[in-house]
Amino acid sequence: MVALLFALALGGGAQASLISYNGYIHETGTEIVTGGGLEWLRWDATRNSYLGSLSTPLDLFRDDNWRLASVSEMSMLMTDWGLLEENLVDTGGSVNLGYEDPGELESTSAFLNFFGSTGSLSGGSNNDVRYYSSALFGEFTSSDGVSFDLLSATIIGDSPVQGSTATGFVEWSSQLFFPNSFIGSSYGLALVRDAPVVEVPEPSTLALLGIGLIGLTTRRRKAN
Repeated sequence: MVALLFALALGGGAQASLISYNGYIHETGTEIVTGGGLEWLRWDATRNSYLGSLSTPLDLFRDDNWRLASVSEMSMLMTDWGLLEENLVDTGGSVNLGYEDPGELESTSAFLNFFGSTGSLSGGSNNDVRYYSSALFGEFTSSDGVSFDLLSATIIGDSPVQGSTATGFVEWSSQLFFPNSFIGSSYGLALVRDAPVVEVPEPSTLALLGIGLIGLTTRRRKAN
């Protein structure tokens, strides 16, 4: 279950919630998801992105140290979220995440909440809308400037298929075609960067700080 950890007070009195799932953290109102030692940019934040020329792809994001997620990084993400068994993401063929009974979609619902949706589908007896999130990842290669060899990952939430529920799939999509190098609104880019290391004070440092605060409090009381 996506757990609400606490609310952070921001400037102007606005509130942002910090939510957590399986070791991944997202502050609502931002575009970054943190987990597994990485920061992930929400997939819906990069729809309609320009991939750039053959020699300088993704220049728009490189200034902030973003890079396309590798196969191993995407495999870790899928495994951490319970969407795929470990080591089943590869560079050939497709891997079906299979069908699960309705009610077992906690991980897909949480994933869409964290990474955003890049599109929607409608269908079924009630013509309900189902949301999905798709992103490109892997090695960037191109032979003509507009066709790209990339992997695509799609996570579908609450989509009935023959009485069951499709959770999505991960597949190798060779020579994906994007006219004018734009990837369109149905895909995002799975961009990652190393999460900053947060230094924790040594216990001795904390103890000294505590003693100092106690001393300061005592002096103030005596002064009063």
